[in-house]
Amino acid sequence: MLLSMTGFGKATVVHENKVFTIEIKALNSRYLDIVLRLPLVFKAKEVELRQWLKNKLSRGKVDITVAVESAEGNVRHRLNKVAIKSYYKDLLELTDLLNHSQEDLLSVILRLPDTTIQSDDTEVDKEAYNVLRSVIESAIEQLNHFRLQEGQSLENDLRERIDHIRQHLAVVEQLAPERGIRMKQKLEAKIEENLRNEKIDRNRLEQELIYYLERLDINEEIVRLKNHCQYFESELATEAKQVKGKTLGFICQEIGREINTIGAKANDAQIQEFVIKMKDELEKMKEQTMNIM
Repeated sequence: MLLSMTGFGKATVVHENKVFTIEIKALNSRYLDIVLRLPLVFKAKEVELRQWLKNKLSRGKVDITVAVESAEGNVRHRLNKVAIKSYYKDLLELTDLLNHSQEDLLSVILRLPDTTIQSDDTEVDKEAYNVLRSVIESAIEQLNHFRLQEGQSLENDLRERIDHIRQHLAVVEQLAPERGIRMKQKLEAKIEENLRNEKIDRNRLEQELIYYLERLDINEEIVRLKNHCQYFESELATEAKQVKGKTLGFICQEIGREINTIGAKANDAQIQEFVIKMKDELEKMKEQTMNIM
């Protein structure tokens, strides 16, 4: 079972004439990176919420937006004149320093953080905070459901690509014996051509040829590559709730190592063709594993 790092979740609840709306967007990230946007009324709880969220989420850049509105549409707001004056003064000094236009400063100020606007609802009780956490949990459930669906698509794609690598490897395995024979014949012809008039110890020559051909043998790499592909598939199939993306990424590195070694040793145009095909599939697999929890 795979979970994608990308996803979206949304939940809405009405509590005591207020509408709590939570939106969560998740993107790829090596670590957990939470961006939390809260209304002023919940700002005092931000540190506590972040710590709580770390226990609910694992990896990804997670953008959480919390909105609290009146169900009756009659919430009263007033401008924070002190903050606006302070912003205006600072911006005037900055425009003078940079010799920049002072037009439209007010529209710039009103787009600054929500401390420029004050709501009459500046107090939050324990019950409202508990409701907020409950709505966030519902949004996280939606996010995880989305991630699970995306994860299934990723798993299907990865299984298809690992199967393609196996198919290409099977062709390489069929070509390997003929390649060995061709290499031996080519070496013997070269030796005969260059050492025609020299006395040659045929037993020693045969030993040297065998040693050289063994160093270029790719059977061990083929066996290891088969094992890595099998391990990759078995890891996909495990039901354990754990972070799999990193593990699958490490297996891809080992798969790549064997493919590269086969390509380096092969010295054969036909085999190189299928090595390139395997590399292409592997690169696409690496991209996909970066999006897995």
